[in-house]
Amino acid sequence: MITILSFLFMQSIIGSENILDKSPDIEIINLEMENTQALKKEVKSRFLPELSIKTGTGSNKEIDEAKKVGNFLYLDGKLNLFNGFIDQKSYQIAAKKDELNQNKKSFTENKILVEIYSKLKERELLILNQELLKKEDVEIRKLEKLAQKKNLAGLTTQSYLSEFEFKENQIDNDVKLNEIKIAEIELEIKKITGLSQVNYSELLKSFKTEAETQIKASPSKNMRDLEESILELEVAKNKSAHLPTLDFEFKSGQINLQKKLFKKETEHEALLTLSFPLFSGGSIQSSVTTAKTELEILKRKNMQDMVEFENQLLLTRQKLNINREILVKTEASLKKSIDLEAVSFNEFKRGIKESSDLIASIERTFELKRKINEINFEIQTSTYFLNKIY
Repeated sequence: MITILSFLFMQSIIGSENILDKSPDIEIINLEMENTQALKKEVKSRFLPELSIKTGTGSNKEIDEAKKVGNFLYLDGKLNLFNGFIDQKSYQIAAKKDELNQNKKSFTENKILVEIYSKLKERELLILNQELLKKEDVEIRKLEKLAQKKNLAGLTTQSYLSEFEFKENQIDNDVKLNEIKIAEIELEIKKITGLSQVNYSELLKSFKTEAETQIKASPSKNMRDLEESILELEVAKNKSAHLPTLDFEFKSGQINLQKKLFKKETEHEALLTLSFPLFSGGSIQSSVTTAKTELEILKRKNMQDMVEFENQLLLTRQKLNINREILVKTEASLKKSIDLEAVSFNEFKRGIKESSDLIASIERTFELKRKINEINFEIQTSTYFLNKIY
């Protein structure tokens, strides 16, 4: 769940549009939440008395009495005092479903944020690599000028220059390919966020703020527990159908058939009814068995999901630790490569090394810089993923 501070910061960037609410998955969950709220209200209403006015006409023939024809008009009230805890269980189920939907929404929001963050970091990685390519190109062209001077002085052959041209063309192609990749990533970000205009750098800053914020525990485990609780309540609710029900009924008005309506005399009737279910064709027991089976299936599925979940958590943490170790080693290698590149440059100027050796030395240095960018990308996205999903 994004923090209030980060949410407000995001809102200041993208205006009144909320990138999370534009997700179809979030829209579906919002509808489910509305549905569970309505269900809670409906179940609550069962605890209230029912009141209605009944009127009509008819005939009645009792033993040893003449047939009666007339009308009736009375106020009819009914209050359920006990129904085997079915309504109580129904309300608890509705409350659990509401809580489950809130957890689902939080979990889905986190997944969307992780996806957006990963795409923003991927775009940032491409831009960083683009800058490195341009710096590499500048360095190669400087060396090409030096090689041209040596060639004019008769110290090198034309093949030396060809190697520089080949490398420049390769860098130019890589720059163009990166531009295409950046454009594709930006289209994906717009599609995910539902925004036509995105300030990528400012949006990424808001995610950086969020990544540094203390994150609460993931709702994923809560979701599994709530799903099991709902089915356990379903079992208990279905078992309650075996219990008796107690109702209070009250009638006032012209209850029996009368020739004329609206008489001054008023009849009253109050009943306390206790009902015992004796036989329902086996439907109650079948519903209990079905609910128990569904609960057992869910528990086994959740157990399997939990194992996969823990394995993924362990793997992601291992990957994060390995990348941190690799980063330290790669940074040390980069330092050595820069020193070796300086040595190669001096040897190239003195004619000890060829241009291909110097170009290889430059390529190694920039390749290590790109590798560091990629490792940092993996570390940052893995960390954000762990904070949000776990």
